[in-house]
Amino acid sequence: MRRYFLLVMFLFACVLIYGQRKITVLDLETHLPIKDVTVRVDSALVRRTNYVGQVEIPLSFRYITFTHMNYSKERLAFVELTDTMYLLSRRQMLDEVVVMGINPDLKKSMQRAHDNMRNQPIMKGLEFDFGRLLDRRWRRDRKHYRQAQELLREWDLTP
Repeated sequence: MRRYFLLVMFLFACVLIYGQRKITVLDLETHLPIKDVTVRVDSALVRRTNYVGQVEIPLSFRYITFTHMNYSKERLAFVELTDTMYLLSRRQMLDEVVVMGINPDLKKSMQRAHDNMRNQPIMKGLEFDFGRLLDRRWRRDRKHYRQAQELLREWDLTP
């Protein structure tokens, strides 16, 4: 009778030891495992993930919290947790951005400056480009250079 009692106790202890489940913690964008994530179960049990991002947790609990200094903190209830947990990187998160409209006075002054530059006379005969003297490939690229100049002139003429 005593042997049966010890055998039952031993089997019960084995069941309790293996009564854990493994969770894998991965990066949300790259799906690579994250090492050294602190996993806190019910504010009592604290574990860390290994090099493959796995950690063993109890079969039942109320809340679980995942924290890492490069990732946002996640707290989940038991019913929300799956076998794989994805964490969002803090590096990708932006602070608040304030978008403001253009000042109408600034827009008018920019339009006047653009109109003044467009209305200046173009002196064809007096053009001199110092870069042509230094560039040995200028003759070879002359056709491409003329096409680029025509495109720029067209863009300047469009309102």
